[in-house]
Amino acid sequence: MVRFTILVMVGVALFVTPMDARAGCEKDTDCKGDRICVEGECVSPGRAGVNRIPATPPADAGGWALGASITGFISAGVTMGLGTGSAILRGKGEKGPAVGMGVAATVLMGALGPTVNAGSSSARDGTTVGGSLGLRVTGWVLYGITLASSVSFMVMGLGFEKPPHPAQLGVTGGLGGLSLTFFSIDALISRSQAIDYWRKGATADADRPSPGLQLAPLITPVVSPADGVTGTSIGIAGRF
Repeated sequence: MVRFTILVMVGVALFVTPMDARAGCEKDTDCKGDRICVEGECVSPGRAGVNRIPATPPADAGGWALGASITGFISAGVTMGLGTGSAILRGKGEKGPAVGMGVAATVLMGALGPTVNAGSSSARDGTTVGGSLGLRVTGWVLYGITLASSVSFMVMGLGFEKPPHPAQLGVTGGLGGLSLTFFSIDALISRSQAIDYWRKGATADADRPSPGLQLAPLITPVVSPADGVTGTSIGIAGRF
């Protein structure tokens, strides 16, 4: 009689065992409670040994990259327009207005370049996405060249040196616009990659190393009080 009772209890215990623990699983929804599916078995998150990313992207998944990219595209067009206007006025001999438009283009490009790049970076922060490194590097190179050339042309336009040719002003404005355009495209790419990163719900690698030191080219004019612009300084700016 005792042996029969034991067999019955064992049978009942097997019957009430949760189905997901016996039959395995294919996805998290096959498991009960807060358990997740790992290698065909339902386990609690603490036993999974992984950090899981939610399948639904958070509201700030893209940072403020979208706003930065829109601002960058608009500013790129304005910068090109100011550069072209400065070239046209210079060709007509109107030095004062030409210099004014050149200064406006330089200030706009100089301020918006780092701003748009920061917006792009806001989308990549906290993720493993990289955006478009090629566009960023090219954008910074064009940014440095444009800034150095613009300062040189402003000094020349004020009469301390031979005035720049109108074509030089137009080309410089175009390069400044391209720099902002590249930064803006990189912001859109970074935002898209970041949203996709969060949406996939893939397993995050908690031990993945951070980007660490980030470098960017830095080009600035060398200005002497006596001789004006005497050359260009080329270096590297770091971020960590």
